Amino acid sequence: MKIFHGWRLAAAGSSIHFLHSALLLQAFGAYVAVLSEERGWSKTALAGGAALQSIEGAVLGPVLGWMVDRFGPRVMVQGGIVVLSLGFVALSQLDSPGGFYGAMVLIAIGASFSGYFPLSVALVHWFKRWRARALSLMSLGLAAGGIAAPLVGWAMQTYGWRNVALGSAVIILCVGLPLASVVRNKPADIGETPDGLPPAAAVDAAGVAAPPAGREFTAAEALRTRAFWLLGLGHGFALLVVAAVNVHAISHIKEGLGYSLAQAALVITVMTLAQAGGVLLGALMGDRWNKRYVAAGCMLAHMLGLLALTGPRTSGCWAPSPCCTARHGGCAAPSCRRCAPTTSGCRRSG
Repeated sequence: MKIFHGWRLAAAGSSIHFLHSALLLQAFGAYVAVLSEERGWSKTALAGGAALQSIEGAVLGPVLGWMVDRFGPRVMVQGGIVVLSLGFVALSQLDSPGGFYGAMVLIAIGASFSGYFPLSVALVHWFKRWRARALSLMSLGLAAGGIAAPLVGWAMQTYGWRNVALGSAVIILCVGLPLASVVRNKPADIGETPDGLPPAAAVDAAGVAAPPAGREFTAAEALRTRAFWLLGLGHGFALLVVAAVNVHAISHIKEGLGYSLAQAALVITVMTLAQAGGVLLGALMGDRWNKRYVAAGCMLAHMLGLLALTGPRTSGCWAPSPCCTARHGGCAAPSCRRCAPTTSGCRRSG
């Protein structure tokens, strides 16, 4: 039986996100801890690398939109994989804070070009009825990447952070480029239709009516809507606090609580397992319930998780306890990714 290419694209996007998460997002805190200890650089200066990635993404956002329209998401993702790999090569050779920031610039550009934005733009063209489900499947790779956090921490302790960075560059290039070749912009490019259904099909085998076409907005029209700014600001603030937690969590657990690097990374793993559950829940809810209410509920859970993190240290919320980490992780860090498929659906469905 032929598998609809849209699901192949979702799986490839999920695998690329896994590489981003395992080797960059979840591993960044480990790099901060090791570089701070070995090189004596301040955590504030190293955390600037994470801030640089966010700033780079914000600055490149409008340019990315134009480039995706001009060159297509496949070329963008392939180019991003190459630049991301070069960034990790530069990271493995650094000897100064300036070299660290230079490597972070390359990594940020590569991650933006091969990350969530171009992959999502490609994927939403392939789905109408099952859009939230497909976006959730693709986001699952970000959650699954946390499973590799203890392995990355162990590798840094065993082989050194330079070898881990260089190995990451090789893995990203050799695995990422074949995955990027799966990306296609629109179903019509290869003779398929959205959701893999015949063009005239109004009802599927389960008797579910196809959703009406949503209104298309120009960039100028979208910028004049309140929804655009509320979605952008809400999701931006969510990513801000999650990035801060991810950058400093491993250092705090390792130095403040006295755990090894591998044990500290285990906390990230447990948290991302909770995130995976949230993504799967979002896949079930996003195509059945009003996406506005789902996104609002996720943001509320996000807020409650952050309030829980402000509790006393004696609560053990940073100790590698699966019970505690799943509780806080399920409410905090996963929420922004759990909301991503639903907010993407809101943006596309109007």
